[in-house]
Amino acid sequence: MTVEQTVWGVHMQWDDGRSPPETKDIAIGWQELWDLHSLSSSRDAFKAAFTATFPTEKLGAVPVKAGVLYRFAKEIAVVDVVVYPSRVDRLVNIGLVDGDYTFLPSRSSDYPHRRRVGWKVHVPRAQFSQPALYEIGSAIMLFQISDNAEEFLAALNGKPFKAAEVDDISAAEIAVQAEESVEDFVIKQLSAELFEHFIAEQRASQAR
Repeated sequence: MTVEQTVWGVHMQWDDGRSPPETKDIAIGWQELWDLHSLSSSRDAFKAAFTATFPTEKLGAVPVKAGVLYRFAKEIAVVDVVVYPSRVDRLVNIGLVDGDYTFLPSRSSDYPHRRRVGWKVHVPRAQFSQPALYEIGSAIMLFQISDNAEEFLAALNGKPFKAAEVDDISAAEIAVQAEESVEDFVIKQLSAELFEHFIAEQRASQAR
């Protein structure tokens, strides 16, 4: 494998317990657009088709969603790398695209746009650096991994990889995020305890 391979991150909406290699492919929705082979290989064509199909979609969301469809059908190439973090088993699944875009409503009416993937490795999240995990945590359904591509390629090839040291700014940001997470947890716990105490007081008052 070479670093020139494009590495894609994907979040599948139907991540409901079926983990690779059971899935054997990746899929996205927007079935109303039908077969994307009919669209020319230009982003403008995809944006126009998306707007015509979903006229009530917010203007700012059209380039993002149409861009996902464009990358899925036109940009992803055979032998590109796919990284799929599964929520169910907390594994990072890495494979190679081994098929062109296909439209298969007979397999799934909700997720008919599909690409075949040969899954190669399934690595626990803990084995990746925090920056790599942040990058695959993107809110976008399909995105190109750039900053940490070499780390995922190394995992694909079973090679040890030592991520670069986190700089002071990144370390500070991580510390703040961790602190905020702890604060959120404490606030939720306190709120739950106060609510339980309030309910107990109410019930005691009613029983008098």
